[in-house]
Amino acid sequence: MKKQCNIIGWVALTSLALSSCLKPEMSRNDISGVANGKLDFAVSQSNGYVILTLNNNNAVPYWEVKSNPDMSLIVSGNNRVDTVVLPFPGDYWVKCYGYFNSGFVVDSQKFNVAQNSPAYFSDPRWNFLTNGPTGKTWTLDLTSPLGFYGTTWPDPKGSDTWTYIPQYSDATWTMPSRDYGTMTFDLNGGFHYSKTSLDALGAATTTSGTFTLDLKGGTLSINGSDLLWGGDYATAVKSMSLSLKVIKIAQDSLIIAPYRVVSPCWLGFAYKPK
Repeated sequence: MKKQCNIIGWVALTSLALSSCLKPEMSRNDISGVANGKLDFAVSQSNGYVILTLNNNNAVPYWEVKSNPDMSLIVSGNNRVDTVVLPFPGDYWVKCYGYFNSGFVVDSQKFNVAQNSPAYFSDPRWNFLTNGPTGKTWTLDLTSPLGFYGTTWPDPKGSDTWTYIPQYSDATWTMPSRDYGTMTFDLNGGFHYSKTSLDALGAATTTSGTFTLDLKGGTLSINGSDLLWGGDYATAVKSMSLSLKVIKIAQDSLIIAPYRVVSPCWLGFAYKPK
């Protein structure tokens, strides 16, 4: 298991109000009813969710969740019962501020998440891309390594939704037929990415970083490295690492497209599992 690092920027977080924030009448001596200066709150887990519950009915909570007591905030909320999703396993710390009519009390608690969140990674495309914590390695599919997609694809009402997806045998000009290397995605304690690219002589260069996948928006970004590609396209595209369009994620097929600024279109590089 890779050591969990600061997951700010990686973690997509959900904070759901499971019950409304209660506002009972509070007297000036309410805070004195807190035993030993400690709040009565609980941390539980169910179906991949972490549930934070404040049992002091005469207090309004404010929650802070961190991956380390001294690290940056991961999530906050102020519902009496708050639900958060922490995608990766590890130790976390929750701090609860209980606000009474006459002041506030702070208490904290450590808890452990044992596995990747099934709730966060419920879309099968996560597993298609990464094979979960185990990781999945992809290489260019030279039967049809490059397709071309209009700038408004896949919008059926768009003004530029054409596609041209040739077989390599009909478009050998797209790139030389050789081994370009591999790229690997995994969810082993984080959104990890690595790429080993091969030049025309077979010399290898390896880089690694992280990735951000937005399934709803259909984009992929890579930090610390870039996409595996073939051919001479690097100077023609906006970026080989940021705001890449996700054309397809399937068990045995992956198509990721940078945006070409020269004769604008999306360049869809096609991959198969190694």
